[in-house]
Amino acid sequence: MRLYFKFAFYLATAPIMISEIAWMGTPVEGVDAKQWWRYEWVELYNPTQEPVSVNGWTLQASDFHIPLWGTIHAQEYFLVGASSKIPNLDVNYANLTGKFANTGQKVLLKDAAGITVDEVDARNGWQAGDNTEKLTMEKRISGEWASSLQVGGTPRALNTEAIQKSAEEGELPTAQHSENVFNVLPLLAALALALVGVVGVVLLAQHLVKQPVESEV
Repeated sequence: MRLYFKFAFYLATAPIMISEIAWMGTPVEGVDAKQWWRYEWVELYNPTQEPVSVNGWTLQASDFHIPLWGTIHAQEYFLVGASSKIPNLDVNYANLTGKFANTGQKVLLKDAAGITVDEVDARNGWQAGDNTEKLTMEKRISGEWASSLQVGGTPRALNTEAIQKSAEEGELPTAQHSENVFNVLPLLAALALALVGVVGVVLLAQHLVKQPVESEV
């Protein structure tokens, strides 16, 4: 579990964040590969212990703004994409004409008050990702950006570096669509508290048994 706690500690210091960008588009079943560039998406992540409403929030690029709505539940992902053909979308912005520039641009996530919650400044070129191989740009455990280790990335799932390192340490199966491991942390905490409670009851019982019995007068 070492990797999980290290990653969870890093994320706990961050607000709602941009965790992965398919600025180059992504493979879509039944669609010719030459058209994959159309299927762009952005993944957000909520590292907190509370659900966060994104009603009135916007995801902004240089030439278009995407209005957001809905709720990002605690330690879960939220997917914003350019087509209903992208599975598991939370927000579909297919009605907008804007597309991410392959040369890079600045992307801002703003809350309902217009305050910037997170940003990716790629005006000098995207920090990672590959247009030919369709490797997405994902946030690593260190907080840096790097190319996904999997074609099409991992929308609404743990990023590939964390999956790989966990598998190498024998802490997580190598399945490409693993569940969000952060969801096990609250369960582990609850089990630990329950165990402490049981131990306390046992110790109290032992203490009472050892008390001398007073003779009746």
